[in-house]
Amino acid sequence: MALLEVIFAVGLLFEVVNSQEKIYRILQPEQDATLPCGSPSSSGPLQCSDISWLYNRDPSETVMEASSGEVKQTSSRADRLSLDSNCSLVIKRVTAEDVGLYMCRRGDSDPYDVNVYLSLFTVFPTLTHSDPRSPNDPRLECSLLRYRGLSSCQPNSLRWVDETGAVITDGVTESSRDADCFSDLNVTHQISNNGKFSCQSVNEENNVEIQADYTPFQPGTRCKMTAKADIVLLVDVSSSISPDDFRTILRFITDIVGMFDIGPDRVQIGLTQYSDVPRTQWHLNVHRTKKSLLKGVNDLQHIGGGTETGRALTHILENDFKPEVGMREDSRKIVILFTDGESTDFVIMPSQHLRDNGIELYAIGVDGAGAKELKSIASDPHDTHMYLVKNFDDLLDITTTLTDNVCDSIKGPGTQCKTTAKADIVLLVDDSGSISPENFRTILHFITDIVGMFDIGPNRVQIGLTQYSDVPKTQWHLNVHRTKKSLLKGVNDLQHIGGGTETGRALTHILENDFQPNVGMREDSQKIVILFTDGESTDFVIMPSQHLRDNGIELYAIGRRWKGLNKVC
Repeated sequence: MALLEVIFAVGLLFEVVNSQEKIYRILQPEQDATLPCGSPSSSGPLQCSDISWLYNRDPSETVMEASSGEVKQTSSRADRLSLDSNCSLVIKRVTAEDVGLYMCRRGDSDPYDVNVYLSLFTVFPTLTHSDPRSPNDPRLECSLLRYRGLSSCQPNSLRWVDETGAVITDGVTESSRDADCFSDLNVTHQISNNGKFSCQSVNEENNVEIQADYTPFQPGTRCKMTAKADIVLLVDVSSSISPDDFRTILRFITDIVGMFDIGPDRVQIGLTQYSDVPRTQWHLNVHRTKKSLLKGVNDLQHIGGGTETGRALTHILENDFKPEVGMREDSRKIVILFTDGESTDFVIMPSQHLRDNGIELYAIGVDGAGAKELKSIASDPHDTHMYLVKNFDDLLDITTTLTDNVCDSIKGPGTQCKTTAKADIVLLVDDSGSISPENFRTILHFITDIVGMFDIGPNRVQIGLTQYSDVPKTQWHLNVHRTKKSLLKGVNDLQHIGGGTETGRALTHILENDFQPNVGMREDSQKIVILFTDGESTDFVIMPSQHLRDNGIELYAIGRRWKGLNKVC
């Protein structure tokens, strides 16, 4: 998959005609749109309780999306619509179905309408033949989707330029219809151009309104890192998926595979297809190169049958995430599910079992897939782990966003911390009764991320761990785990205890017991405490904290919202 970037967009164009104000807005897919109820100087402060928002995809039908300042819950897009403090209509993650005319109506008597025209601008690769594998992205399509009540697409409203700005070709294709504009570029005819291709939308004065850049894919350029990841692709191949749609899925998978460094010391990708019965097509350790992996994708066949997603999720846990078929103990473990319909069996428990085993889940649904079911499968947060698109072609619009989020998952909550300095770190983990089993698993997952950031060893970073509730208990000292593999196993074996929250007592405990030379503390090391807690202490913490600082120990305290610890490095 190539890199796509919209580098300039017209924010808002205003035009006032009689009692109507017209605003034009162009966005790219997956952006958030804020449609204003008038220009800043139009008529003073607004009362949102007087505001209604209406929507037209074409002039034949008007839909009420918001009334009296509230989004209509009967709207098919209610979960993506909201009104902000300025009464603007906010649309999350815009898609082609959001294109059209939005009317902000102020009051019922002698209304003053503000018309906002929302258009969508995209550039994406398409296929020129039946083979879904196309390594050079032979044809690019540029599209500008507009409100159907606008004038027809002008012949020269779209053009392609190279990286020097020289026009390669201009004019829309015969596929352009009504207000929607399309333009194609055959990349194989431009093969001598090793740079980017840009599609521009221009107005009648030949000024650029918006531009999108497309850089032909160069292997390994998007998600490059030293971290390891074991990814299993779980692909629905039920009968509801047509042959054409299946080819689109393969193209989507091909684009995703192309984003990663494939190899036994980097990213490994396995794949399982399922309908009524799941079938592992290849395990994590089968394809050792990107070339081999892409050939495996190209050879996949459509099977057909029902949609037993729960059974398939159980299958990959029991068969694909195993050391004997390539799973590595020190890797990030990820599932990416593709499905086009709701499962005929239960998915909640199989999904939870995967999460309980430290496996992160991404869920991608098309057409008939249910948002509620996808959310029950996907890991938190859902806005980065769950995707629901209207049709299979829309998959290509989310490739970059999905890959970037998966790449962030592989990196963990921060960059790799490469240093020659020595550090003795003690993790102090609140294990009181107020922490639920699910939140305890989240803490362990976060600790695993932290451990993965450092070079572990007697001459680099040493990590000890103490759990506490009413009574603190050292689980292991600084000098116990000499390798990252051993340390990760120790984290995985931790058990939830329960009890009160005596943080002060625990801070005193680690000073007196964990930061001692006889249990591994080195005189020339940086000394750090990372405290995880979910509530206020029932004893005093000020003096114990000061005693640690007086002994040259740096403290990090983390409450309910656990985030990355780049500053530790």
